Amino acid sequence: GSIGLAQAHDRWLRDDNWEVFRELFFGDIPALIRGPITKRIRKGVRNGLMAQGIARFSESDRLLRVGADFNAIQTTLGDKPFLFGDAPTLADAATVPVFDMISTLPNDSGLRRLMRENDTLMGYVDRGRRAMYPREQI
Repeated sequence: GSIGLAQAHDRWLRDDNWEVFRELFFGDIPALIRGPITKRIRKGVRNGLMAQGIARFSESDRLLRVGADFNAIQTTLGDKPFLFGDAPTLADAATVPVFDMISTLPNDSGLRRLMRENDTLMGYVDRGRRAMYPREQI
């Protein structure tokens, strides 16, 4: 769906986020060659997102598509804690991390705001984190 693609768009194609993720993902590459290597990789991601289509949309059109997908997830959730009931399934394991990555994008964007302002989905992310990724207790 458009949610993961929009997340990839904001992570790789927004300059303010790219600066953070380039260092996070590629910080171990020696500085002398990091620029040319990451420029080529980023260009490949940009080309892929253009070919798929998500990068061709304006931000407002991209957010409309994501908003529709968010609404579909909310409808599926209904009043259940997880997509298909009381316990997380593979669908939740695939969805919660993407939503979490969107909510924790390092810089403000329409996508991050759309996620953070949705109390239902943020509650879902919180429940999913606690259920699927509990912190180790000492």
